[in-house]
Amino acid sequence: MTSGDRNSGPFATFADAIAFAAGLGAKHNKRVPLGEISKGEPGPIRLEIFVSIGHDWLIKLLGITETRELEILSLNDEEHQAQRNHIFEEYAA
Repeated sequence: MTSGDRNSGPFATFADAIAFAAGLGAKHNKRVPLGEISKGEPGPIRLEIFVSIGHDWLIKLLGITETRELEILSLNDEEHQAQRNHIFEEYAA
């Protein structure tokens, strides 16, 4: 899926692929409850990676679209941050 390490996929990083999957899931209104987290490769992607490549706006947009509550955008509330991330992950699934 990625173009690094001798692969010729359409995405530069796995984070890009996950962001695309979340956007596609949202477009088709398909939010899948999370099951067991995969232990294989690629491993979990830290939130900082999504922020560093500019995908944090997508996580926030999906959160506010899903909840219709401005409080979901709070940067200082860990509960809202966890909720945004969960919504993003379910759309990506």
